[in-house]
Amino acid sequence: MGSMSVNAPAFHPDHSIAADHTGVRMADGLLLSIFLVGAGVPLLAYVSIGFIMPRRVAVATANATIPAPVEWVFDLVAVDRRQAFRSDLKDVEIASDTRWTERANDSPPVSYEAIREVPNEVFEAVFQGKGFTGRWLVRFSAAGDDATSLVIYEELQVSHPLLRPIVRLAYPLQAAVDRFVADVRDAADRWGGARVSQGLKG
Repeated sequence: MGSMSVNAPAFHPDHSIAADHTGVRMADGLLLSIFLVGAGVPLLAYVSIGFIMPRRVAVATANATIPAPVEWVFDLVAVDRRQAFRSDLKDVEIASDTRWTERANDSPPVSYEAIREVPNEVFEAVFQGKGFTGRWLVRFSAAGDDATSLVIYEELQVSHPLLRPIVRLAYPLQAAVDRFVADVRDAADRWGGARVSQGLKG
């Protein structure tokens, strides 16, 4: 029986190394593509949310009865720019009777301008902070001789779509309004306590 020879292709080590490098590059490219897609999905979602959100990113309201006369409460909230009763403020810079800047303990400065004031009835101001503007409205009404009804409305607006989600998360508006009401009530309690002490002394 005759022998049969098969001409096998010659083995070249360089070919194997080149193939391995090509596979590594393809794997790296695939991993990079997966990473970019994975990073792009949440980024795209964030951008979409920013454009979908309205300019008015937050609204807060409050209704409260304060145990003090309306004249006293109006002076505390709308006239005395120092706002010394506020637990969230560390400083207030007063520029004029209608303009001032508040520096809170946990946020950048916010500049205010009073735009409407009806003694013992209405106080309204607009404000501007880093990346946002807003409006603050307080209505006062007597609820008996020694009590005041407060109705508070506050809103935040952000013009840049990409800043809207950030501002909404970073500025808990309702919590700020609730804290403001609590501070007013505490100040009224101290005022009432001082009156009682003075009366007892008298």
